[in-house]
Amino acid sequence: MTNSLSEPHLLIPEKPVQESLEIVVAEETEFDSSIPLRRSLLITIIPTVLLPLAFASVLGYSIIQQRTENEIEKQLEQQSLLASKAASQLVDEVGKISLDVASNPLIIDTASASAQKAEFEGLVELPIEELEKRFADTKLLEVNKSLNDYLVRVLKNQSLAEIFVTEKNGFVITSSGLTSDFVQNDEDWWQNAKRDNLWIADPEIDKSANTFAVDFSQAIIAPDSGEFLGVIKTVIPSTTFDQLGQLLKYANLIGSQQVQLLDTSSSTVINTLTADGPSDTQKIIGGEVIAQVAGLLFDALQKQGSNSEQILQDIQNQYALGEWELSTINQDDTEEQELLSISFSYQGKQYTLSTIPKLDWVSIAAMDISEIQGTNRGLLVIFGATALVLGTVAIGVTTRLANQLSAPLDELSYQAQQVSTGNLDITVEPRGSTETQALAQTFNNLVTSVKTLLKERVAEQERELELSDKFAQDQRQSKEALQQRALELLMEVDPISQGDLTIRAHVTEDEIGTIADSYNATVTNLRTIVTQVQAAATQVADTTSANEPVVQSLSVEALRQAEEIAVALERVQEMAQLVEVVAASAQQAETAVQQAAQTVAEGDANMNRTVDGIVAIRETVAESAKKVKRLGESSQKISKVVNLIGNFAEQTNMLALNASIEAAQAGKEGRGFAIIAQEVRKLAKQSAQATIEIEKLVAELQEDTNDVIATMETGTDEVVTGTKLVDETRQSLNKITAASVQINQLVEAIAQSTVLQSKVSEIVTQTMIDVAAIASQNSTEASAVSSSFGELRQVAQVLQEEVGQFKVS
Repeated sequence: MTNSLSEPHLLIPEKPVQESLEIVVAEETEFDSSIPLRRSLLITIIPTVLLPLAFASVLGYSIIQQRTENEIEKQLEQQSLLASKAASQLVDEVGKISLDVASNPLIIDTASASAQKAEFEGLVELPIEELEKRFADTKLLEVNKSLNDYLVRVLKNQSLAEIFVTEKNGFVITSSGLTSDFVQNDEDWWQNAKRDNLWIADPEIDKSANTFAVDFSQAIIAPDSGEFLGVIKTVIPSTTFDQLGQLLKYANLIGSQQVQLLDTSSSTVINTLTADGPSDTQKIIGGEVIAQVAGLLFDALQKQGSNSEQILQDIQNQYALGEWELSTINQDDTEEQELLSISFSYQGKQYTLSTIPKLDWVSIAAMDISEIQGTNRGLLVIFGATALVLGTVAIGVTTRLANQLSAPLDELSYQAQQVSTGNLDITVEPRGSTETQALAQTFNNLVTSVKTLLKERVAEQERELELSDKFAQDQRQSKEALQQRALELLMEVDPISQGDLTIRAHVTEDEIGTIADSYNATVTNLRTIVTQVQAAATQVADTTSANEPVVQSLSVEALRQAEEIAVALERVQEMAQLVEVVAASAQQAETAVQQAAQTVAEGDANMNRTVDGIVAIRETVAESAKKVKRLGESSQKISKVVNLIGNFAEQTNMLALNASIEAAQAGKEGRGFAIIAQEVRKLAKQSAQATIEIEKLVAELQEDTNDVIATMETGTDEVVTGTKLVDETRQSLNKITAASVQINQLVEAIAQSTVLQSKVSEIVTQTMIDVAAIASQNSTEASAVSSSFGELRQVAQVLQEEVGQFKVS
C-alpha cells in the first residue's frame, strides 16, 4: 500500500487532443551551450594540422642546434688536443736539440777536460764570490771560440733565446752569449738536471737571456762510463710557441674561440691564441678557478690508477661545473703517457682542458656558450617562415572545407529548430554529401514518426486517466479503514499510561495489528520485570525484618559480655589484694585461686558463646549481602528492559513519522491518517518519558543497593575482627587458668614467691583491662550492624512503594 502511494502520478491532459498535441510539441529540450559545426571543425582541424607542423619545425631546429653544439664542443676538444700535441712536439724538438748538443763528442771532451782543469787548479775549493770575481769578464772557465760559435749557430737555427754548457762542478765552459753567473751549481735547475737528467722549468723571466722563456736543462753523460760530466741549459722564448698558430691553422678558430697553454705549477700563461692570432695577454681564460681545475686535472693524471677518480669528483663538488665529461686519450705506441681531457661549462663559457705529455702544462680551449647557442639563429628564422606559410595554407584549406561541410547541416539545424517550436509540417530537402542527404531523410522520417507517436500518447493518457480515478477511490477507502483501526488501538492502550500493565491490544492482520502486537510484547516483558522487582523488594524487607532481632540480641549479648568481663576484672583485682597478704594466710590464697579459676572458666564459657553469636551474625550478614546483590542484578535487568522499551518507543515514533510523510504525500485523502500518526507519536513520546522515569528509579535503587552491599561487607570485616579479638581473649583466659593452677601448686612456697606473684597479678590485671576494652568495642560494632539493618529495611520498603505503582494482575 505504501509503495503504491510513492509511485509518480501520470500526466492527465485536460485540453482537447489537438491542443495537447501542440503543447507537447512546443516543449523544448534545453541543451548546454555548444559550438557551431563550422567553428568546431576549425578548432579541431587547424590545431591538428598546425601542431605537428610546429612540432616538426621545433624538433628539426632542436636537432640541428644540438648537432651544431656537439660539433663545436668536439671542435674545442680537438683544438685543445691539437694544442697539447703541438706543445708536446715543440718541447720534444727542444729536448732533442739539448740531447744532440749533450751527445756531441766535442762537448763531452771539453766538459771532461774542463772538470779536470778546475780540480787541478783548485777552483772547486774556492768560494763562489771569489770565482765570480775572477771570471767576471768572460763568465767562462776557458774561452773556446769554436764551441761558442757552434752554440751561436744552434741558437740561431733553432730560434733559441740562450744556450750554454757547464762542467760537472757547475762552471760555465761555453755559451752563446754572456751569462749572468759563472757558477751555476747553486741553481735549482742545475741540481734538478743532475738528478733527473732532463728538467723543464716553469715559465719565467730568464736572467741570462733577459726574456720571458722556458728553461730546458739536459745532463751530459759520458757514453762509455755513464759518468755525470755537466749540464746544458737551453732557453726557449715564449714567442716560440707562436708557432702553434701555424699548427692550429686547420683548427679554424672563430669568434670567441681561444686556445691557451698554462703551466699548472705556477699558474703562468705560456701562450694564448685567438681567432685573430697570437695574444700577449697573461690573463688566464676563466680566471683562477680554471687554473685550479687545470692543476687538479694534472694531479689526476699523475695519480691515475689510485685516487684519480676521487680528485675529479672533488673538482665537480668544489666548483659546480656544468655538464662535465672526462675522457682518456691513448697516445701512439712510442708515447709513455696517455692524456686526460675534461669538457665542462662554467660562467657562460664552454671549456675543454687537456694535459700535455711529460709536462705539468695544460692546454685550454674555450668559447662563449651564447655564441654556440646563437650559431643557428638564421636557421630558426627559416624554420619559422616555412611553418608560417604552411600554416596559412592549411588554415585556408580547412576554412573552405568547413564551409562546404557545415552548410547542409546548418540548414538541417534551422529546420529542426522550427520543429522544436511545434511546427511538425516541416520537410528538409536532401542535398550535399551522401551522409547529409541520409541525415535529412532520417529527419523527415523522424518528424512523421513524432506526429504518429503524439496521437497515440494522447489516447494512452485518456486510458490512464480512467485507471487513476479508480485507483484514487480504492486508496481513499483503505485510508479510512486504517484511520478507524488506529483510533481503536489508541483507546485500547490508553490505560498503560496510568501504570496498568494488564491491558492487551487487539491484534489484527493490517499494519496497525503489527503495532498492537509489538505493544503487547513490550507490556508483557515490562510486567514480568515489575513482578520480579516487587518480589525482590519484598524478600529484602522480610530478610531485614527477620535478621533485626538477631542483630539486637547480638548487641545485648555483647553488652552483657562487657559487664561480665568487668566483674572478672574486679575479681582479678581482689586476687591481687590477696597476693599482698599471701604471707599471712596461704589457705586464703588457695581459696582465692580456686575462685579465680572458677571465674576464668565461666569467662571462657561466655567467650565461647560470644564467638558462636558473632559467627552467626557473620553468616546472617553474608546471606543478606548475597540477597542484596541479587537485588542489584534484578535492577540491572530492569534497566536493560527499560532500554528495550525506549528503543520500541523510538521505533514507534519513527514508524509514525513515516506514516505522516506518506499521509502528506497522499494529499487531502491522507489527512485523517496523519492525525492518527500524530497521536501514535504522542503515545510513543509518553512511553519514552515513562521509560526515562523508570530508568531514574532503577538507577536510584542500584545506588542504594550498592551502598547496602558496601555497608554489609564492612560489617562482615568487623565481625571477623571481633572473632579474632574474642579468640585472643580466650587464649588470655586460658593463660590465667594455667597461672592459677601453678599458684595452687606453689601455695606451700608462697613466702619465697611473693614478689613473683605480685608481678603476675599485675600482668593479669592489664590483660583483663584489654579484654574489657575489646568487649566494649564488640558491643559498639554490634549496635552499628543493627542500625545498618534498619536502614536496609527502609530502603526495601521505599522500593516496594515505588514498584507498587504498577498494576500487574
